[in-house]
Amino acid sequence: MKKIPEGIEVMKRIKFICAPAALMLALMLVLAACGKKTSAEDTAKDAVRASIDAHNEANHLEIHMDVVQNVEMEGTSMKQTATSDISVNKEPHEIYLDGSIESPALHFNMGFYRANDSYYMKTDELGEDWVNIDDPEVISYLGDSLIMDYDKPNVYLQMLLDDANKMTAQTKDGEIRISVAEPTEKTKEAIASYFLDNLKDSELEGLELKSVDIQNMVIIIDEETSLIQSITMDQIIKLTYGDNNKLNATQTLDMQYSGYDNTEVELPDDLKAVLG
Repeated sequence: MKKIPEGIEVMKRIKFICAPAALMLALMLVLAACGKKTSAEDTAKDAVRASIDAHNEANHLEIHMDVVQNVEMEGTSMKQTATSDISVNKEPHEIYLDGSIESPALHFNMGFYRANDSYYMKTDELGEDWVNIDDPEVISYLGDSLIMDYDKPNVYLQMLLDDANKMTAQTKDGEIRISVAEPTEKTKEAIASYFLDNLKDSELEGLELKSVDIQNMVIIIDEETSLIQSITMDQIIKLTYGDNNKLNATQTLDMQYSGYDNTEVELPDDLKAVLG
């Protein structure tokens, strides 16, 4: 059995690809409560509750994710883009991800598959073959990472249910557009924690969050089915590390949801051959 070189290092790249997706799922919950009631806020609250129920019933979903991230530190800046296609089944439990990261210093392609407690991965470092992940350290790392939460968005919805965010809803052409103009500080810090969790795997010491801003947060819900069609937002994070060094990061995230009527996860032929 081929072993994974620097397995945890590879997992860090997976988390960069995957964390925004879980982060975007987390955004659904910031809408679950509102402050002063208005007609538009009541409509948004009702739509989100209906969406929670609809996603509890849905057994399958597919996600296309585009992330653009700009990081400025020590007088330099770097742009990274991540693209992922994810297919999730609740029962039987399966997750398949095909993703890539692009930056001036890095080109990284990867595939990931989980079925219950079996893990498989394919990356540039590993070559052309899918590899069964049997390293306990790597499996433990995966078990704690955000990649395992794609099929449980309501975990996040429940976690932030009490946040007092103000939201509005507009219905047009069969879609409900829910917007959050100014998320609460509690919500912003909770969302930023996903980004910070990813950075904690780096060699930066003494990371401290200075400020975080969430802008242009929009969730589109299908009026008939109450299922999410898309989630988009911008996130601006300012941190310090080491001897008061500064790190500023801007992320633009676009998540498109579909495939609710599908019944199984579609796998590539080379993975099917490995699974037998």
